[in-house]
Amino acid sequence: FAGGKHLAEWSTDHGKSLTVTKFFPALSLMENPDEAHIVVCANDADSKRRVIDVRTEFEENTRLIADFPWLKKPANKGVIWSAKQFTVAGRSASRPNPSYYAATIGSNDVRQRRGKLIMDDIESDKVRFHAAQRRQLKQFIGIAALRTYENAHESNRPLSIALGTPMDNDSVYFWLESAMDWKVSKL
Repeated sequence: FAGGKHLAEWSTDHGKSLTVTKFFPALSLMENPDEAHIVVCANDADSKRRVIDVRTEFEENTRLIADFPWLKKPANKGVIWSAKQFTVAGRSASRPNPSYYAATIGSNDVRQRRGKLIMDDIESDKVRFHAAQRRQLKQFIGIAALRTYENAHESNRPLSIALGTPMDNDSVYFWLESAMDWKVSKL
């Protein structure tokens, strides 16, 4: 995996959310606990659910922690371990961003962060059916994708990825492909 800007246009129920929001961050942190991940969904509950899935795996999978002890909850009381974000025990103290952070479309706090940006099912019905909402989403993606993208000092494999199923001819996923030149994976 080399990083970059990717678009996963997979059919509904083909495992894109599970693959990219659970397995990828877990594998990434297994390899390097200093990596940062930001998941963005259409609403706060969906984003938090993705963070909780990975956090719970790290809390309950004792065999995983036996092989990768740096993934456990830190003993330091000052480190946040919540539904919104968590930081694994093996992360360097000098790294300002959490290991995994939940954000939503339009969140101002995402603009201050650096990490692998994972946008999952960001095109809600409201966005799909209203041109003004779609413009706002495109503006947010343009800003968030640029500002969160890590430089070579922060990660040797920076990533921005959007995954979803286009439901309209004017889908933001098609815009990412044509106007923003993101690499496309279709399944």
